[in-house]
Amino acid sequence: MKMILIPGRSAKQGTSLNHGKLKEEYIETTSTLEMNPDDMQKLKLSDGDSVRLKNATGEALVKCIAKSQETYLLAWRLFLMDRHPVN
Repeated sequence: MKMILIPGRSAKQGTSLNHGKLKEEYIETTSTLEMNPDDMQKLKLSDGDSVRLKNATGEALVKCIAKSQETYLLAWRLFLMDRHPVN
């Protein structure tokens, strides 16, 4: 399924960065894909399932979580270029 992937930074990513990029909280935050719950249901995905993100640059395997959003076929992905080249 093709979706619009919106990379960005969250407040949680910013605060966990203060503890270090190699800490579990930061890695967990930057390895999570937030998706519309209806889209997840259509794809038969549950919170914590792995999702492969691909583009011409590369691919990454991340876990997905349901996050209410007003648009469909939209996924929010925390931006971390040096770790996940799919952004």
